[in-house]
Amino acid sequence: MVSRAPQAVSDPLTCEIAVVGGGPVGLTLALALARDGADVVLIDAEIGDAEAGGAGQGARSDARAYFIAHGCWRIWTRLGVGEPLLAHAQAVRSLTADGEAVEGAAFDDLALGGEPLGWMIEHAPLMSVLRAAVGAQTGIRSVAPAVVDAMQAAPGAARLTTDRGEVRAGLVAACDGGRSSLRESAGIAFEGRDYPALALSLFAKLDRPMEGVARQLFLPTGPIAVLPLPGDRANIVWTMRTPAAHALSAMSTGDLAAELRSRAGDFIGGFKLEPRRGVFPLKLRLAGRYHAPRLALVGDSAHLVHPLAGQGLNLGLKDAAALADVVRAATRRGLDPGSETALEGYTRARRADGVAVAAAMDAFARVFTAPSLVRALGGLALGATRWTPGLMDWFVREAGGAAGDAPALMRPIEADAPDVAAS
Repeated sequence: MVSRAPQAVSDPLTCEIAVVGGGPVGLTLALALARDGADVVLIDAEIGDAEAGGAGQGARSDARAYFIAHGCWRIWTRLGVGEPLLAHAQAVRSLTADGEAVEGAAFDDLALGGEPLGWMIEHAPLMSVLRAAVGAQTGIRSVAPAVVDAMQAAPGAARLTTDRGEVRAGLVAACDGGRSSLRESAGIAFEGRDYPALALSLFAKLDRPMEGVARQLFLPTGPIAVLPLPGDRANIVWTMRTPAAHALSAMSTGDLAAELRSRAGDFIGGFKLEPRRGVFPLKLRLAGRYHAPRLALVGDSAHLVHPLAGQGLNLGLKDAAALADVVRAATRRGLDPGSETALEGYTRARRADGVAVAAAMDAFARVFTAPSLVRALGGLALGATRWTPGLMDWFVREAGGAAGDAPALMRPIEADAPDVAAS
C-alpha cells in the first residue's frame, strides 16, 4: 500500500514494524525496511512537504546542515536517493584544522582512494528528497501528524496509542529524538551531561570558493567550523559559552558578521551572512541499552554527541542500517525481529560504536576548551597525524564508517552480495 497523504487511524492499524519519528534517520530506516519487503507504518509528528503541498518539516526554513560521511552516504545510494540528494550536496575532500597550538592538521580523501570524505547537505533539501522517496515507496503507510501517547509491549506485538488511533506492530523503532517518550516509557536510562556551551549555526555567501575543504579554527573561546555548501556558500558553526552565544544570537546580521570577522580574522575571507540562524544546545547522552521488549532505539533517542566532528547524524544512519540488517537476518530465519534475541544483537552491534564516538568527541571538546597547556598538547597530538599516514588513514576511515564490520547498506558496491544491492 502506498500512502501519499496523511492517514487517520480508525480501527487498529497492524504492521510488521512501526517507525516513530519522521526525521532523516526515521525516513531512511522506513525506506530500508520497506525495500527489504517489510510492512512499515511511519508515525510522524509533522506533515511532510510532499504530503502537505509545501508545508511541514521539509519546506520550512531550518538553520541546520549535515556532514554525511562517505560510508553513510552509501546507505542513501543503495536506497535510490543518492543521486537526487547529490543535486543539493557539496563534496568534502579535505578537512583542515588551525588555531592556537594546532598547525595545519589535515585529513584528505587519499585514504579513501579518491572517494570524497563525505558530503555537506542542508536540512530542507534532505528532508524534501527523503519524504518524496517515502511517499513513493510501496510498503510504507504514513500516520501524520500524530503523537504517540503510550506503548505497551506484549509477547506477540507492541500496541502504540496515538492521538489518531492505535497502531500494533511486531517491532517499534524509536526515531523520536533526544527527548524520546518511547525510551522514557521503557525505563531506559539516558545519562550524560550538558556542555556549558551552545552552537550557533550560520549561513554565508563567500567571496571565494572553498573547493571542497572543510575548515576548523580552534580559539580559546571555542571552535569555528566553516563547512562548504553548493554555490560558494558555507555553513558556519560557531561554538561558545552559553551566555556569549545568547548575546551573539540576539545581534543584527550586520553586527554579528562584524563580530565574526573580528574573531576569525582572515580565516573565513570575505563573506555575507544570511539572516537565518539557529542556536543549538550541546549535550552528551547515552542510552544504557538500545532496546527493550519490542522496542529499538535509533539515532538521537539512543545517543547525543558533541557536534565537533559532525558525527551525530552519521551515528543515527549507522543505527538504521544495522537495525535493517537485524530485521533482515531474523526474517530470513523465520524468527521474530522484535524478539529479545534479535534486539540484543542490535544493541551489541551499535552501542559500542556509540560509546566510542561519544568518548572521542567529548575528549576533543574537553581538550580544546581547556587551559592553554592542555590545548597545546592536544594540538600536538592532532598535528602528529600529518606525519603518521597510517594513523591518519585509520582516523578518516573510522570517521567515515569504512572501518570494521559495516552494515550491508554501508559496504562498497563492489563488495556487495546481490541481495543487498539497491534495487
